[in-house]
Amino acid sequence: MKRLLILFFIVVVGGLGYLFYMNEMIKPQLYTGTYTDGFEADIFTDKNSGQAYWIYGDKSIMESLKKEMNLRREKTGEPYITVNMTLEGIDRGKAKGEIAEEGDKDLEVIRIISIK
Repeated sequence: MKRLLILFFIVVVGGLGYLFYMNEMIKPQLYTGTYTDGFEADIFTDKNSGQAYWIYGDKSIMESLKKEMNLRREKTGEPYITVNMTLEGIDRGKAKGEIAEEGDKDLEVIRIISIK
């Protein structure tokens, strides 16, 4: 009986530790880097890690970003626009896009803080 209680305690503590760890993993993080917008691909590269991300998010956030990039495209006449961007997002792991390269990841955008 004592062994069963010890095993139960270990399972409960381990489970709570795992839940705490997973909760920390899905909290939005601050990312700063460059965002390149083009006709085939939109890619965000984190300045600190060099990690390339395919970004996605709430429809209103992404439409607002696309509108800003189209305005910049009209001003410059360039098909691809690169900006410095700071955002809050959640790293969702390996990219699932059809043309994603090995090592690319998906980043869910929660909020765009600045575009320069």
